Amino acid sequence: MKKKLINDMIFFGARNPDITWDELILIHKINGIRARHTRLCEAACNGEYPFDTEDGYKMLEKIEDKCSSLCEGTKITVQIQRDPRGKTIGIRYDDNYVPF
Repeated sequence: MKKKLINDMIFFGARNPDITWDELILIHKINGIRARHTRLCEAACNGEYPFDTEDGYKMLEKIEDKCSSLCEGTKITVQIQRDPRGKTIGIRYDDNYVPF
């Protein structure tokens, strides 16, 4: 992990003392999924591959379902949108926005 990300995770953990290390790792994993989701949303906005067929939208739905299923049973929630001008997947922990 990059040093800034580690520092952000430590700072977020200090503000949320009941968060577990496994939940921090899960947030980091969702961040990686969010990067792919953002790239696909940009491609959909521009009409690029793979959105010239229905497969692109199926890929987006699969990613969104994976994010939702990863968060089941935790205090982590995801807010999904497909507008590439912002964060396409917003992450919240116990109603606190995750800034990284």
